[in-house]
Amino acid sequence: LKGDRGKQCFNLPAPVAMRAFVLIAVAAAARADVTPVEKVVQMLRDLQNQVQEEGKAEATTYDKFACFCKSKTDEKAAAIEAGATKVGELQADLATFQSTRDQLNTDIDELNTNIATYQDEFKSSTEMRNGEKATFDKAFEDMSKAISALERAIETLKASKSSDPSSYLQSDVSSGVQTALLMADALGIKTDKKVLAFLTQPTDDGSRGVPNQDYEFKSGGIIDTLEGLLNTFRGKKSDLESDNAQAQSDFNLAAQGKTAQIKAAQVTLAEKEAERSETTNKIAVAQADLTETNAVLNDDRLYLKDLTSKCETKAKEWDQRSSMRSDELSAITQALAVIEGVVASKAVETGVGGRDAMGAQNA
Repeated sequence: LKGDRGKQCFNLPAPVAMRAFVLIAVAAAARADVTPVEKVVQMLRDLQNQVQEEGKAEATTYDKFACFCKSKTDEKAAAIEAGATKVGELQADLATFQSTRDQLNTDIDELNTNIATYQDEFKSSTEMRNGEKATFDKAFEDMSKAISALERAIETLKASKSSDPSSYLQSDVSSGVQTALLMADALGIKTDKKVLAFLTQPTDDGSRGVPNQDYEFKSGGIIDTLEGLLNTFRGKKSDLESDNAQAQSDFNLAAQGKTAQIKAAQVTLAEKEAERSETTNKIAVAQADLTETNAVLNDDRLYLKDLTSKCETKAKEWDQRSSMRSDELSAITQALAVIEGVVASKAVETGVGGRDAMGAQNA
């Protein structure tokens, strides 16, 4: 367009130029009472309104998308933070459970070793006690036999009225006395062997014979000696019984303590094994939770990365479209300013393109 003020130009962006061309073509068939300039102005205003409405609609859509990006980004960022925290906690729990299980394994091995040791000790002490009991039984039996032999010998010597000593020597008295002497020697008991030899000495022909006068002289001493030996044997027998009873009591007490120790260790072992089983289960659960949490965490990180990329792309596209729309509106505004401010006034003056010219032609 040309005017007195010089040449003024404006360039419409391609989309605007296309829209303007279409609108101008459509407007050619408009009402005859509207000037061409007014038609162009109206078309530009309609185009301006259309661009603005499209911008508002697109802005509304983008605002929703931007809100979605923000809310989803915040949501996934929070989920990632919570997931990372949970992973750390699960890893710490897993390390604790594994350490506990390792310690339980050590405790269980130690308890098994202790129980085996306690059982071996109980077995050894039982075998030792059984050996002591067998020794006691043998000694008690021998002592009882010796006492019985002495009692019979003394009873025989006291009760007999025979003046022939050979009758005693041929009886079981001599054998019993010899048994008692052997027992006394074994126990370290001192006896009057000279007196007792009177009952055991052999004669020249191999038989045991004692003159009557010697027998009468020594019979009292023999009985006294035998009674003294009998009392000693009875005391020894009583000591044997007392010692055995004490040994048995000591063994029972020790066995009771060892049995209690074994049972306590077995109870502790059962508790440790149950705890280990529970801890092993906790490890399995923690490992499964850790695997699942890591998978979800990785998915969230990938999702957030993809979402961020898409949101950034959309934001760039929105900036570009906003810039283009701004340029488009600026061009339309510029065109309106030129048309309304310059061309319209010139058309009124000359009648070119205005109602005056059209009226003149009709006339």
